[in-house]
Parts: sequence; structure tokens; C-alpha cells
Amino acid sequence: EYSAHNLMPMWFGDMPYKMLKQTVYGDLFNDLSIWKWLRDRGFVTGFVMESCNDDYSRYIGRNPEVDHIVQNFLCAALRYNDF
Repeated sequence: EYSAHNLMPMWFGDMPYKMLKQTVYGDLFNDLSIWKWLRDRGFVTGFVMESCNDDYSRYIGRNPEVDHIVQNFLCAALRYNDF
């Protein structure tokens, strides 16, 4: 999967990044993120994931500081009801 390689420069600019081995809570790059830049200018921010994996959290942290986080309904059913 190369999604992170395509998205990380767009989210944070030209900077070094790597996949973390351990789970990190919080937003590792909030000060550099596009969502902080947009929020500071009055925009509502969101993070949308189309799959149930947590690949992005291994790059940016488990809790990006956005106004809304959206994930596939089936992922929520799997997480909360063992669907």
C-alpha cells in the first residue's frame, strides 16, 4: 500500500516521515498539518478513511486534531458488535 507515501507530503509538506512500530496516541504532526492550517483560518476539518485498517495512525498518531473523523459503517459494526 502506497497511500501514505502519496498523502503524507500533501498533509504535512516536504518532511521526513516513517511508519511507527508502536501505537502513538495524539496528533504527531498537528503543528505542520494542513488541517491545523485550515482550522486556524476558520474551516471545519475532517479526516475520512475508506478502510478498516489503521495504517495512517501508524504514521500520524491515533487522534488527529480534526473536527470530524468518518470511517466506513461496516468498520464501526465490526469494532462495536463483532459483525
